[in-house]
Amino acid sequence: MSRLLEPTILLGLFALGLWILPKKYSKATMLTGIIISAACTFVGYIGSKGQYIGWSDGFFFVDTGGVTGIQKVFLFVFAFISVGIALYWQDKKDINKYEMAASLVYLASSIGVVLAKDWIAFLIFWELMALATIYMVYCGPGAKAKASAFRYMLYHLLGGNLLLAGIALTLVNGQAADVAQNMWEMAKATNLGYYLILSGMLVNCAMPPLHSWLVDAYPKASVESNLCMASFTTKVTIFAMISLVGKEDWLILFGGIVAVWAAIMALMEDNVRKLLAYHIISQLGMMVCALATGTLAGDAGASLHAAYNILYKGLLLMVAGTIFYATGFERLSQMKGQNLAKQMPIVFVCTIIGSLSIAGVPYSNGFASKALLMEGTSAQAIGTWLLVVAGVGTWLSIVMKINYFAFVYDLIHKDRKTKENNVTRLTIGQLGYFRISAMVLTSIACVVTGIFPNLGYDIVKVYPHHLFSLEHIAQYAGLFIGATVAFALLIKILEPHKGEVLGVDYLYRTYLPKINVLAGSIGKVYEYTDQLAYDFYKSIVEFLYHPKQVIGIENFKRANEDQGETKPLSQTVHVLVFLCIIAMFIVFILE
Repeated sequence: MSRLLEPTILLGLFALGLWILPKKYSKATMLTGIIISAACTFVGYIGSKGQYIGWSDGFFFVDTGGVTGIQKVFLFVFAFISVGIALYWQDKKDINKYEMAASLVYLASSIGVVLAKDWIAFLIFWELMALATIYMVYCGPGAKAKASAFRYMLYHLLGGNLLLAGIALTLVNGQAADVAQNMWEMAKATNLGYYLILSGMLVNCAMPPLHSWLVDAYPKASVESNLCMASFTTKVTIFAMISLVGKEDWLILFGGIVAVWAAIMALMEDNVRKLLAYHIISQLGMMVCALATGTLAGDAGASLHAAYNILYKGLLLMVAGTIFYATGFERLSQMKGQNLAKQMPIVFVCTIIGSLSIAGVPYSNGFASKALLMEGTSAQAIGTWLLVVAGVGTWLSIVMKINYFAFVYDLIHKDRKTKENNVTRLTIGQLGYFRISAMVLTSIACVVTGIFPNLGYDIVKVYPHHLFSLEHIAQYAGLFIGATVAFALLIKILEPHKGEVLGVDYLYRTYLPKINVLAGSIGKVYEYTDQLAYDFYKSIVEFLYHPKQVIGIENFKRANEDQGETKPLSQTVHVLVFLCIIAMFIVFILE
């Protein structure tokens, strides 16, 4: 592939075009750029050869060489979902072309991270991703989005600086900085650098307790930006961690606990997009648990699970966005009793496909990737059991809770009128032709990659044992039947209620205002001392320039007449010289 056809460069050029061209051409420009970039990605990387992006002598360079199977998995799914995102954008009426341009920069940077040859290129693309997403959140509707963008920025400043410090230590110690290979041996030589890099990645991967930026920012952004961010930010981090991390026993346990905890948090959520945000964290916990085993199956499982998560989670976010645009409903408590399965059947079918895929039902793509996850953690019993428990939580909160309360509640309780039905039968045109096209395309991808699992296995070159064996399928069926019974028994408890569920962010939302009061008091003290210093400085200036007026004037007020203009810089120099003379005089006396 020639350098000009490099997807990162192409997307950057089209982002520039979006910025320059009139708003009426924005949708067409975005769709064209992404389709061309996706085509170049599939054509350029479908074979054994590919290219990396590096940094040398102040310039980016492209190094032709064979990309790994795991890199191909991420590149292909990025290319595919970007087409779905571009289609989804086409039905948005009130567009912001700068937000669209930022999403292209974001996509280009994500690909750049995956293809980075060295740490400098990696860091540049990593920070470009953060800048683009901050702006995308900022462009969300309402003042809450602006505040959320600021909080998002604070978290990513922390993660970015941890990463920068780790990279600096790595480079100063002269270690290999090639992120296309596993850097476990390098990490042993730069222990502190490795843990700083890993800490920065864990922040970007939304691992607790520094996870609240994700559940805070994603639902506040526009539906389209939420869809875009959910597809790339954390998945790029998973790729980086697969390349970085070897066997880490503590990370296996940590990832499994995160998977279970986030699934429980999702069970308590009413806001659909926030529920899905918690499930992103749960799925990330599964990936972290698998990749931390340091096995081929664990790394391959984490990469395929990340790729398929982009597909089915993207599909569910498209569903949530389509319902919001058609009805204005964001919460399950609003959707309950509206008979949405009858009013928008095609959306219901897409929801079924997405939810069964994320749960890992046999012959879904989630089933194919989870088989590798389980095989990767097979030597770690605690990791395997935690993944099983998290899978049950996924079934309860996605398959049962969303489908039951949002779509089929009225079909099951026909004799129970809960509220007035305000939603009428909606046509595809009312839902949006492009939105439906994006959902159908993504649904087909979920089904095809599930029915033909070797499409993914052939890329990573790792194959699970007994995927479709009767015993394996029976295990999953038993879990899902048991979880369904549990849902039926706990249905009153799991019924959605209005309100906001706070996690660790409860601490800073509760106690940060109190800290602000203390900070305000400290600020007043600083302001007072600053004023004293300024008054002292001003009095010296008065004395140097108007000594006759100063003598006998009680408050050192500067005369207004015959002042002339004196430049602040010269005043400062004179004051410094004067203070130096006084200091020398004091030193001379003391000696």
